[in-house]
Amino acid sequence: MKVALIYNENEIDPNDVINVFGMTTKEHYSKKAVEKVARALEKGGHTVKVVEGDIHLADELREFMPKVVAGDTPGMVFNMAYGIQGQNRYTHVPAMMEMLGIPYIGSGPAGHAIVQDKVMTKIVLQKNNIPTPGFWVFRTPEDTHDDLIFPVIVKPKLESTSMGMEVVDNWDDLR
Repeated sequence: MKVALIYNENEIDPNDVINVFGMTTKEHYSKKAVEKVARALEKGGHTVKVVEGDIHLADELREFMPKVVAGDTPGMVFNMAYGIQGQNRYTHVPAMMEMLGIPYIGSGPAGHAIVQDKVMTKIVLQKNNIPTPGFWVFRTPEDTHDDLIFPVIVKPKLESTSMGMEVVDNWDDLR
């Protein structure tokens, strides 16, 4: 099977987007990690092409992926891309794969959009009875919660993974 392994470089090349705006990606897998996954897929008998998840992605996939005819095995995408820029950058590759009709591994655009919002994620987990630590939302530095016990872990509402996470020991540091 043909497998396109999609990833992102460390820095945005201004030639790989029409305009640079908003938050650019800080997350990426190392070249070594991408190469290891590619080698493992090749060992499994797949034809692998490593492709940058940028403005040229659709053209690269059109050249590499087979057009599926009844009974054929489609190619697929192994997504290791975090997206290039913007608040919902994680949705870039999955949304494009759905638009192009290419099967892919990983969460869909809606899943990525929901988990990018930490408050929404906590609500979804709680509503589905999935254990998760309690949380508080602070909208202004003046907000207080009497039952807050320090130290606490603070995460920005709209950031990915552990970006911006801090351990805070008191009200002054929290503000």
